Amino acid sequence: MTTLELTKEVSSLPIEQRLKLADIILESINPPNHDIEKEWIRVAKSRLVEIQSGKVDTIPMKQVMQKLENLFKK
Repeated sequence: MTTLELTKEVSSLPIEQRLKLADIILESINPPNHDIEKEWIRVAKSRLVEIQSGKVDTIPMKQVMQKLENLFKK
């Protein structure tokens, strides 16, 4: 099967199946590193506790986006 034929066949699949296929392909290119994933989960949980306890303040999304917009205008 040629790449063009495969592309046409994949394009005809329902979106859910295309997303699953894309996930499988991406994972085959960049396999998950479970140690890194565990560390990200640990960090996320730690940050959530800090936010919920009031130890750190959050920044409203609009403010973050405005800062980014201003940064990239330069």
